[in-house]
Amino acid sequence: MKLPLMFALASLFLASAAMAQTEPHPGACKADAQKLCSAEVRSRDKAKIQACLVANAEKVSANCRENLKAAKDAKDAKDAKDNKDATTKK
Repeated sequence: MKLPLMFALASLFLASAAMAQTEPHPGACKADAQKLCSAEVRSRDKAKIQACLVANAEKVSANCRENLKAAKDAKDAKDAKDNKDATTKK
């Protein structure tokens, strides 16, 4: 996976609501999180789990990677809409 894509994936976890709406493979990242991020899972700190998954993006399953991409795309669309709305309100 390309390095820029990994950085882009980092922003996707800020939109967990968007992820819930667009997740093509519900629960696909759970096993990856348990396998790759066990310390973070034990801590129950969602932000740390998400950061760990992003840091291990090259190692997660294809379905989890699809979820990460879908969430990023949803966040980008929401951000674009929010920016447009903010611009038109001025």
